[in-house]
Amino acid sequence: RQNHFELQYLNPVILYRSVEHLIGSPDNAMIGLDFKWNFLQRIQLYGQLILDEFKFNELIIDRNGWWGNKYGYQAGLKYIDLFGIDHLDLQLEYNAVRPYTYTHGDSLANYTHYNQPLAHPIGANFKEAIAKMRYQVNPKLHFETRLLNITYGIDNDSTNWGTNIILNNNHRERDYNNTIAQGIHTNTLIFGFDISYQFYHNMYLDLNYFFRKQDSQDNSFDLQNNYFGGGIRINLNKWRKGDF
Repeated sequence: RQNHFELQYLNPVILYRSVEHLIGSPDNAMIGLDFKWNFLQRIQLYGQLILDEFKFNELIIDRNGWWGNKYGYQAGLKYIDLFGIDHLDLQLEYNAVRPYTYTHGDSLANYTHYNQPLAHPIGANFKEAIAKMRYQVNPKLHFETRLLNITYGIDNDSTNWGTNIILNNNHRERDYNNTIAQGIHTNTLIFGFDISYQFYHNMYLDLNYFFRKQDSQDNSFDLQNNYFGGGIRINLNKWRKGDF
């Protein structure tokens, strides 16, 4: 195919890789796993694993940072009613994605939609730690605080270290000794605090504080900003928003 969807994939029962081989498809395939385990009534462990490409010898035996070992993983914990306090919930999460994961030699087959990453705003080549705490004081008043620490590498206009997943991975910087956060080493710290009060049925008053500090090997990427915000919300679930 040049720029269109292959109709063979609409068949609900196919041997997927056999079809790709038959039509000489250049498409990309990935394998994903996830799990969730609830125990002790109040604790949940969860995680995900994505395998894009890998070679067993390169990944397990040689372990020399081959560029084609593309994978990412997530591990997290949720603790409900922390310390025995009703409606006090804690969430801890760690994410890591190797360089060049989600990329492809064909720009039509990378893991994006309208040039936007589908998995994570940064793309790949990062590691991230997240902590969130939520507390419902009463049915009308909610608090949430969150802290994120993200370490990643930045690609500039002339390099491809595996962060920008839109770039062609055939134009990579090197084949071996690739590590997470290679490139222009950058660290971002994000802190947020939110208060939500339901003052009438399905009507909420929201107050927010956001702080972000970014330090990079390249000083032109350094930044620090913070803001206070507020508003009135009608019948919307604010707590399902993203961190970015």
